[in-house]
Amino acid sequence: MLQKSLLHHAWIEHAPFLRFDYITLIFFTPLILVSSPIWFPIGTLLFIAVSGFLSVFGFGASTFAAISWAYRYFKRSRIADTASHMKD
Repeated sequence: MLQKSLLHHAWIEHAPFLRFDYITLIFFTPLILVSSPIWFPIGTLLFIAVSGFLSVFGFGASTFAAISWAYRYFKRSRIADTASHMKD
């Protein structure tokens, strides 16, 4: 009785979803194969564009961080030159 219940639960409950998956796979596979000469160049161009965009802004952010750090570092290192307010 337990095995019949498990079999009934596992197959009947998920059967509509499995049928839908197989039907969509059968329907869309030829469309994907036929239209792949269009999608591959578009995907390649989008990949190059997004990679370039992220690279430019990533390099810009790292350059800004490096310049900001260098400015704070050299501004802080001039303490010996600006100690004229100290008393002898």
